[in-house]
Amino acid sequence: MPKAITLVRAEKSKPTFDYNSVSWLPEIGFWPSLSLSEQATAFMINEWLIKRRGRFLQVPLRERSLDIFGDEKFLDARVRNGALFGGRMPLSVIGAMRVEHPLAYRPSDAVGAPVLVVENHHTFWSLGEWNEHAKRYSAVVYGGGNTICASGLALLEVMRERDAQRAEYFGDIDPEGVNIPLKFNRLHELQLTPSIGFYRLLLEVGRRRDPVALPTDHRHLVKAWLPDLFEPISELWEEGSWLPQEGVGLEQLMATVSGSSVEQLSKHALISPAQNR
Repeated sequence: MPKAITLVRAEKSKPTFDYNSVSWLPEIGFWPSLSLSEQATAFMINEWLIKRRGRFLQVPLRERSLDIFGDEKFLDARVRNGALFGGRMPLSVIGAMRVEHPLAYRPSDAVGAPVLVVENHHTFWSLGEWNEHAKRYSAVVYGGGNTICASGLALLEVMRERDAQRAEYFGDIDPEGVNIPLKFNRLHELQLTPSIGFYRLLLEVGRRRDPVALPTDHRHLVKAWLPDLFEPISELWEEGSWLPQEGVGLEQLMATVSGSSVEQLSKHALISPAQNR
């Protein structure tokens, strides 16, 4: 075996293209501050903008990425907060927009009523069945746990289709379930409001589960999302328990549209006539 090996490395060829010779558009006037790879990307966008001269629609990001770069996913990892190049170029400059994964939802005849976002998919199905009879919501939307936090635009689209002015939320009564809508509200201009009636009903008829992991700020979570239910929820958690939303199941829900529906709905105030307008 040899005692040593000498590797001969070929020197990397320096880029021969002179970006100083490009007629840069004002929209990309920041190009000198970009890295070489970013300058190459900016150059292709610049050429495309010159060629199109503003004659384009706002289209989904991957359609525009394919149009400019021949690769529909090229821009995926290069977009931050709806802009390219570290926020210096909004996607609207190239006629592109982010499109979120659509949310599954079940519509009802109550067009114009609020929509209800539900954390878990079994309860989503049961509430959809209930709403066929109750017609309290224009749509029941499947939030998919934390998935809803990245779906603000998709939720707005559902609300637009159902002519809804407000979105309510119902999830597990545990710290994680309470934090989901709070996180959504921190990230989006659209604000979720708690479906207080369902939370009250869950506290009344739900089945306790143990244990519950309590973060240090668990009291703050309750105050921020369900201040009217602060005492019973804090007591529940500090006793080591939590309530899965499946405790408000189809049987419990359908009881509210039976002969005692008016009394049940009034008791739990699922939604008032004024809110429904």
